[in-house]
Amino acid sequence: MTAGQPKSKRFDSFETKVLNTIKRRNLIKKGDRILIAFSGGPDSTALSVVLRALSHELDLSLVMAHINHGLHDLADVHQEHSRMIAEKLGVEFVSETIDVRSRALNHDLSIEHAARLSRYEALDLLANMKSCDIIATGHTATDRVETVLLNLVRGTGPYGLVGVPPRRDRIIRPLIDVDRVDIESYLKRCNICLLYTSPSPRDS
Repeated sequence: MTAGQPKSKRFDSFETKVLNTIKRRNLIKKGDRILIAFSGGPDSTALSVVLRALSHELDLSLVMAHINHGLHDLADVHQEHSRMIAEKLGVEFVSETIDVRSRALNHDLSIEHAARLSRYEALDLLANMKSCDIIATGHTATDRVETVLLNLVRGTGPYGLVGVPPRRDRIIRPLIDVDRVDIESYLKRCNICLLYTSPSPRDS
């Protein structure tokens, strides 16, 4: 670094907002190795792009992890698209295929619940395999509001008002203070091409 050169790059407004969330909520330590839950949809794509942008500032090493649920005809296409995004960002990529339908059938679970359980188990295993300190998911402020409203409808009481926590154990949500409008604008500025916009089930 030459004399007079700034220590950090100038960040986009979205990146600055996410960096402030990370610091204020103490989500990431300098030098952390992070497994990013990546579906290829807008939320997890924005998460991957912003963490890549902040990686030098926070001295991060990143791994993008795609979980293939095998629930629709384009599952393999989404997995390949996810690999291409990781290559474009220059981030290590891993994937895992899970049998959601069998789990739902064998344990009398809904497809959504079986997918969520299997997804987080797979992410945990991949994080251990890749020696990652934490797992980052793409939950947003929009998800948080929707979760609170859903919990209120279900009558979950005061606990339901918590919604989606910024951190649970080693799972972090760096996008918890931004909404979907912010994400859409950021991805347009970054010129990121999305193959699809509504992944289901979500990996965030």
